[in-house]
Amino acid sequence: TDLHAPVGMFARAVTPGDVHDLAELMLDAYRNTIDFEGEGFAEAVVEVEGYFSRAAKHPAISQHSLVLGFRESIVCACLIEFWERRNVPLVGYVMCRSPHKQKGLATFALHQTIGRLKSAGHSELRAIITEGNYPSEALFAPAGYHRVDR
Repeated sequence: TDLHAPVGMFARAVTPGDVHDLAELMLDAYRNTIDFEGEGFAEAVVEVEGYFSRAAKHPAISQHSLVLGFRESIVCACLIEFWERRNVPLVGYVMCRSPHKQKGLATFALHQTIGRLKSAGHSELRAIITEGNYPSEALFAPAGYHRVDR
């Protein structure tokens, strides 16, 4: 699929300086979804800091994680981790701000991330999706993902 970011949008690797922006993005993206449990900003910051703590052990993974935005504002992210301490990348989070959902940004971010990982020699990328998270299921199915019972 030939996917392009909208004109004027930046796409770059995630950095630890993105913690607060990613926490705000996370709250907005997950609010009113099956995965939202009433967390506030402080909990979102802890979650994002945890991601960077895990990524610090495997710096190559955060190089392949992607944020998208306009000017100074991050509006979408695809964050990669390692799965169960193996050398298998895992999609930890794919999230878009509410006004930017259903516009192809998550699809663009996921496909860009897959391309980056393939270029780095990874042949597998896993994702864990909450059963009933239909938007995530719709995002991952066309990318070739299939359900595996645990």
